[in-house]
Amino acid sequence: MKDLAAVLMLGAFLVGAAGCAHEPMPHVAIDLSSPKSAAVSYLRAMSVGDLDSLKASTVGTAEQRKPAAAYATMIRGMRRYEHAIVTHFGNDAMRDDVELKQKLMELADDRIERAQQGSVQENETEAMVSPGLNGRALPRRSPIILKKDKGVWKVDLAQTAVRDETLSPEAGERNQAVGNALLKLARDIEHGRYKTYDQMQRDADAGMP
Repeated sequence: MKDLAAVLMLGAFLVGAAGCAHEPMPHVAIDLSSPKSAAVSYLRAMSVGDLDSLKASTVGTAEQRKPAAAYATMIRGMRRYEHAIVTHFGNDAMRDDVELKQKLMELADDRIERAQQGSVQENETEAMVSPGLNGRALPRRSPIILKKDKGVWKVDLAQTAVRDETLSPEAGERNQAVGNALLKLARDIEHGRYKTYDQMQRDADAGMP
C-alpha cells in the first residue's frame, strides 16, 4: 500500500493539521517543574498532536515551532488513520494496522520512554535531557535542550533543533503534508466514503504526498 509505504519511508527519513474546526483537539497535562518532566511533557504533546500543550512546553519563535507542530500533526494523523481503518475495515486492514502501530511506537511512544529513562545535566538556567536506558544515555539519540523561562522549564526549540533533524524546516514541510493527508483520509473513512479497503487504498495511493 503506497500511502503506508510513504509514512514508513518518512519515518526512516526522519532519523531524522489540519482537522476541521469543529473537531476536538487532543490534550495532555504538562509538568514543567523539572527538566525531565518538561521534556516528557513536550514529547507527550507531540505524541497525540496537542498543539496547545506543545506551545506551552516550549520556548521559540513561531517559525521555530512549526516543525515540532508538524511532527505532532503527523503523529496525530497516523493515530487517527490507524483507528479509522481498524474500525471501518476490520481484518482487511490488519497487516497495515500492525505496521502502523510499530511505526507509532518508534516515532512517538519510544521517544517518551527513552526520555523518562534518560540522564539529565542541568544548572540554574539550562538543562539537557539525553534519551537513555535505565539512566544511561544513548549516544545516537538527539538530546532535548531546555531553559528556565519565568521559573519553569521549557524545551528550547532552537537549541534542540541543532541535533534533532525532525525539527528542521524540510522535515517540518514533509511531516505537515503527510499529517494533513492522513487526517483527511481518516475523515473520509469515518464519513463512510469508502465501501471497501481496496477502494480506500486506491484513493490513498493517488492522494498521499
